[in-house]
Parts: sequence; structure tokens; C-alpha cells
Amino acid sequence: QGKLLFGVRKNDPGRGMLDLPGGFVDAGESAEEGALREIREELGVEIHEMRYLFSFPNKYPYRGMVYDTLDLIFLVRWDQPPQVRAADDLAAVVWVDRDAVEYDRIAFDSIRQALWRYLNNGSTFSW
Repeated sequence: QGKLLFGVRKNDPGRGMLDLPGGFVDAGESAEEGALREIREELGVEIHEMRYLFSFPNKYPYRGMVYDTLDLIFLVRWDQPPQVRAADDLAAVVWVDRDAVEYDRIAFDSIRQALWRYLNNGSTFSW
């Protein structure tokens, strides 16, 4: 319906800024399993339709160290917007019109790049 779902980060890095729901993959999990688990933990919903889009490298500062990470971006589609709730590492969730994304409010450069690519090449990512 022309909207993107963002989480508002509860913790640093990027406390109070926008991020895509997600997190780190646990040992023994595939990227897809980790994404499904993180969505369940952060939003309280199950995902039934998900596609891998692309990845971007990221720098993630944590407890005085900067880690090189790789952000894997998945596209999730719902027929109707689900009833989501902010949990785990999210302070809130917000739906944003795809034409009203404020890139300077997004916590990580990798996520800004991913959103720019998705929004500017959207026809490439059809179901």
C-alpha cells in the first residue's frame, strides 16, 4: 500500500533513529531463519512471504569496538498491514510513505543505501 515499516531504535548505536527491523543471525541459523526470528522478536508477527534483495557492508560500533558486518536486505510483503508492536530492541514502529522517507533519520549508511536502491529500482523487485 505504498508504505515502508521502520523501527525506532531503542539502544545505541543510533538510539531514536529509524532502522529496518532485523538483527544478528545466531550460530546455526541461516540468514532467512535469522530474519524470520528477528521479525517475530521485534514486531510480534510471522512472515509468510520474504525475498532476498541484496547486501551492503556496514560498520557497527558496540561496547567500544567497531565491527564489520554485512546487512542482508529482504523484502517482505503482506496483503494487509499486520498489527505490529515494538518489542526487543525497538522503542516504536512507524509506517512511512515510500515517497516521504527521511534518509537523514535513518541510523546506518548501509540501510540508507539499501532503501535508496530499492526505492529507485522498485520495478526490478517485483514478486
